Amino acid sequence: MRILLVTTDNREHRGLYDMPEPWLSSPIVSLLQGFEALGDEVEVHVASCSKRVMAAPEKLAPNIWFHQPVVPRLGWGRSLFLGCVGAVRSLAAELKVEVVHGQGTERECAMAAACSGKPAVITIHGHMGRIAEFTGAKFGSYYWMARKLERWTVGACNGVVCLSSYIRDRVKSGARRTWVVPNAVDVGFFTERVVPANGKRGLCVANISPWKNQVALIEACRDLVTSGMCELAFAGAMSNGHWYSAEFQRILEELPMIRHLGYLESGDIRKQMVESGFLVLPSLEENCPMALIEAMAGGVPVVASRVGGIPDLIRDGETGLLFDPRDPADIRRQVTRLAQDAELRGQLGAAAKDDADRRFHPKVVAQAHLDIYREVSAAADTRKKSAS
Repeated sequence: MRILLVTTDNREHRGLYDMPEPWLSSPIVSLLQGFEALGDEVEVHVASCSKRVMAAPEKLAPNIWFHQPVVPRLGWGRSLFLGCVGAVRSLAAELKVEVVHGQGTERECAMAAACSGKPAVITIHGHMGRIAEFTGAKFGSYYWMARKLERWTVGACNGVVCLSSYIRDRVKSGARRTWVVPNAVDVGFFTERVVPANGKRGLCVANISPWKNQVALIEACRDLVTSGMCELAFAGAMSNGHWYSAEFQRILEELPMIRHLGYLESGDIRKQMVESGFLVLPSLEENCPMALIEAMAGGVPVVASRVGGIPDLIRDGETGLLFDPRDPADIRRQVTRLAQDAELRGQLGAAAKDDADRRFHPKVVAQAHLDIYREVSAAADTRKKSAS
């Protein structure tokens, strides 16, 4: 089966045009690992639009090709991505693909898939509708417009791949069809179970922002940290000039034992997990957080918010612990349990790894996608025959 997967090359969106290789997000890299493992069952063409010509290989794997259509600046956001739509539509026709899959509703990918002229599905990674609600997006703002485009593409495509039942429940009324398939995790996290070097060290992996809720985590665990009962380290980018970043920085100066590691790539995150006893994620909003399922794949125990798609990923008390992110006492209680109970950490970590092997391995997730593509393609063929 031949499919076109439309995704983002982060070199374009970060202006890093001199980088020699495509920079794809970790969920996409992991999914492509799964497609590679499926071999001749699927032929994948990856398309990432760019404003400039950049170095890129013809192939990412024996059965995976890479295409980078160059789209002038006017063909991007200000024109509702019409240039990207045209480029992907032409590529889909040239390659004679059976299905187009748009990865993410944040920018051009979903629009390009929806208007490709082929049977199309989209995956919602960051749910623009919920983020617009959470941030109080005003008329004409980026998130206001992103929500509008997301709503349209959800209805225009043949179906929506939802990373959690939480997202499915939010979009199913406007979608023709929905499937729940979580992100895949890089095979490197499955190699062996992590043996944490420091059991009482909690690692939080998320960009510093209000809905990731790092300040509330610190305040809830302040006495644990100052007494030495627990350690906290944070990995994630911080926006200079943002009020939340300023508040986070103020607390770091007040509590120098708390470490901020900055933005880390996947390999460095795994190293930090090895040095930590558990992963903690106090978010107010989540879909399918990569750090959480990466920790599970490595056998690192997790404690996280009971919000969004997280309860889909963790069975409370079996493969991890959940807390109410707006209840400081609940946060403190569950973090204390993991920081102080080595036996519990071992039990939860082992169970989480077993669960991750079954649900988040690249080949498992890729096979689920291939089943969806076949379903969508078959339905399209049936409609064509009925129409004729």
